[in-house]
Amino acid sequence: MKKGIIITGEAGSGKTMLAKSIALESGGNAVIIYGRGKPDNFFENPFRFSACTKETTVLIIDDIMDTDFLIRIASAISEPIKVNRQGEKVFTINPLIIITCDEPITKDDVVHKLGKSLRNYFLIMECKKVQIEPKFSGSIELLTDEQYNSKENQNRDKAIIGYRSVDPQPVAQECPHTVIFKDADIHRCGKCGIVITDLSNYKD
Repeated sequence: MKKGIIITGEAGSGKTMLAKSIALESGGNAVIIYGRGKPDNFFENPFRFSACTKETTVLIIDDIMDTDFLIRIASAISEPIKVNRQGEKVFTINPLIIITCDEPITKDDVVHKLGKSLRNYFLIMECKKVQIEPKFSGSIELLTDEQYNSKENQNRDKAIIGYRSVDPQPVAQECPHTVIFKDADIHRCGKCGIVITDLSNYKD
């Protein structure tokens, strides 16, 4: 039986994106069921998995916020899932299960409250927001052609094409990367310092 995955983390940490990426990498036919809140009639609804088909190989249950509901649904789907679709015979599927949990559920909650058999079945992951600090911020002053081609510059180990300002400047949250310069063998944005790998949008 395939192991399932439980992903925890604060809002905006990329849990759903990670779940979809895992589904995509597995090459599976994925179905997403939204579990936000605690639907009182979820387990009484015979058609709760009716979005699934016989070809479904990945089932994502997204945005669970209640620990008790998480434990119940994790227990229910750790066995082959019975799918009841209107007008069709009941069939079973055994997909890869991915559950995402929103706050206030934490990784510690999942570890402590899942029984041993469920902990053995599910891989528990945690997403965290990462604050990426730019290598530098500020403005860039490019050399003139004469300065760049000067003997002094060309005799360096690596010729420079410009100077950055000493005093840092505020960095916009979404930088348009309008000033590109070459730093050693890579190209960087002169405003936020991010490495630019595709220069097609910055050529004249």
